[in-house]
Amino acid sequence: MAVHGRFQSQPEESCLNNALQELRRFYTTVSPSPESWEFLLQWPIHLPPDFVSLLEQGNPAALAMLAHWCVAVHNAPRKWYMGDFAHKVMDKIYRQLESTAWGGVVEWPVSQILQPGVA
Repeated sequence: MAVHGRFQSQPEESCLNNALQELRRFYTTVSPSPESWEFLLQWPIHLPPDFVSLLEQGNPAALAMLAHWCVAVHNAPRKWYMGDFAHKVMDKIYRQLESTAWGGVVEWPVSQILQPGVA
């Protein structure tokens, strides 16, 4: 997943690259189907502060990263307070990105969360 582009400022690109680096680090220690919540919040805790702003702005790279993290949340042991958080978030991300160049980047999360069994 490339996060550089002509429409992003240097600070945005740096923030996204840091978030991507943390997501990669997250998935080296946490399975897409974690057996516990022990390390599940590791990625959001280590995000650069401006990443949330990029999510709020609908930045497609930020949304795609969130979608990939949602797979682990979706597959983690159920917690009553989470409900179907990952499904709801993934549905919104998919609707926003499906008809853009970023639609292909979220194919794996979509197949894991919205269309289980269709990989």
